[in-house]
Amino acid sequence: MHCITGLRTARLIHLSRRSLLAGLGIGTVALLAATTPASWAAFGVTAGLTPDPETIDVATTDGTTVAVPVLLGGILTVSGDGLPAGTRIAVTWASALYAVEAAPVLTRGTDAFACSFDAPPSDDGTTAGVTVVLEADLPEGDYTLALGSVRALTYPDDVIDPPAATSLTLSLPDGDEQVAQESVDTGTSTDSLWGATTGVVWSPARWGAGYHLWNPVAVAITATGPSPVPAGTTIDVQVDAGAFTGLAVGPDGAAVQGSVVGEVLRASYPLPDAVGAQDVLAIPVLATLADLNGELPAYEPPLLALTNAEASSTQRLTGLEAATREDNAFDTASRARYGM
Repeated sequence: MHCITGLRTARLIHLSRRSLLAGLGIGTVALLAATTPASWAAFGVTAGLTPDPETIDVATTDGTTVAVPVLLGGILTVSGDGLPAGTRIAVTWASALYAVEAAPVLTRGTDAFACSFDAPPSDDGTTAGVTVVLEADLPEGDYTLALGSVRALTYPDDVIDPPAATSLTLSLPDGDEQVAQESVDTGTSTDSLWGATTGVVWSPARWGAGYHLWNPVAVAITATGPSPVPAGTTIDVQVDAGAFTGLAVGPDGAAVQGSVVGEVLRASYPLPDAVGAQDVLAIPVLATLADLNGELPAYEPPLLALTNAEASSTQRLTGLEAATREDNAFDTASRARYGM
């Protein structure tokens, strides 16, 4: 019996409230150019809102990619007498671009400051909005306001209409002032984007009374286009070093042999040629099972993944860049659950 599967492993940009409190940093892809930061002086208070510098590239239906802030919110800079509790910040954003959390988070360093939404966010299908109410006085300093983050945009839904600017409006006694966070054209055409899905052919390796491990025998790479999957893109395969004695990835005469890395056997096979859009490339995998008797004391599930760090800036995510199998029956407990 063979089974073909893929594993969704999209790099989820959407952050939980706990994650936002723990740390808001995500690798910077580009620096965002924005309209001049709003700055207001009222009753001894000066406050400014600027985008968080962490950005990500998003493909648009205009045929270009744009850089947008990962974080829905921004950096709130307060000087002078500080902002009083009750201050309101209205925010609107492109609903196709950002996902909002259940509650906003306002931090300065490791300190959190109370704030809330005055009502559930509105969303007409194009533009969403909500108002944040400060529940604590904010003394002078820089604060990070986080309402949510960029959605996990994966193929085939990773190309969106050009997003409208995110608008943040701070209400002060002498009037409302607004700042717009505009997306920035990166100069990259969507025609240069590439992506791929991985599918794996699995075969059960059985021993004893009901024990089995899912053994990868081939991996299929399907190119999504529009550009080819670049030559040199790597197929990484790893299997448990205690359960398997050998690993080879690739066709006869060009296979890469695995070596032990910690608890796993690992082999990395670089694609010798590009894979054209919509083409499928099948790569053989040979994992040699050890002579097993009874249950295993521990087991690392197999993992197959497609990576290309050098071309990652133009890679469109599919959520199927990797595959694994967790339903292995290698000890008494897992045999009771997954045994055949």
